[in-house]
Amino acid sequence: MKSTLTKRGVHIKSSGFKVIHVTGRLRIRMALTHSRSVPVQILGLVVVAHALPPPTINEVRIDCQMFVTRVNLDLKIIYCENRISDYMDLTAVDIVGRGVTS
Repeated sequence: MKSTLTKRGVHIKSSGFKVIHVTGRLRIRMALTHSRSVPVQILGLVVVAHALPPPTINEVRIDCQMFVTRVNLDLKIIYCENRISDYMDLTAVDIVGRGVTS
């Protein structure tokens, strides 16, 4: 993610990129049919994002329920691990090139 910050004591703006760690869950509308809940529609994705510290200490442990994606500045997915198919009805090929909002 692009970051434009003003350094303390210096009146020059410096721009660079920050690594953002995003975690979240899909929000699904459920319907009751014959006494059980059935997913009907995906409402959206709810996420929390944290800027990671400088590159020297930005390692994040990848748990078994995580997968890695890379997104460009236009919020288009440019890389995705194949593990996404373990959690969604999509493959990495299906989402590479799509925007994160579509």
